[in-house]
Amino acid sequence: MMLFINDMPVGCLSSVSRSEQISFIGTCKTSANGAQTQLGRLYTYSIPFEGVMTTSNEIISWTGLKALERIKVNWEIVGEDTEAGQGFIENLEIIGAVGDFITFNGSITGYD
Repeated sequence: MMLFINDMPVGCLSSVSRSEQISFIGTCKTSANGAQTQLGRLYTYSIPFEGVMTTSNEIISWTGLKALERIKVNWEIVGEDTEAGQGFIENLEIIGAVGDFITFNGSITGYD
């Protein structure tokens, strides 16, 4: 799968996925057997990704992602199916060990 942010491919990805969560709100009402009823209300999703840092201007990497923090971005995942939306980049981290490739990871929290 490929991840695009603002129409630029995120380069040298080693993984990208999408997870969805629904939070439930307890109500004051109880069911016939005495259990509290719940309503599904808050829907959120996140797109975690990992990659190897590069300096190519053809793709977006650590430096480009860092510049997009705190700004709403357009994202698109292209694979067997294509998904797209808007979100914010958060949890951006860079990791480097002596003599090894520098890697980065982060996640996009969905806005729409």
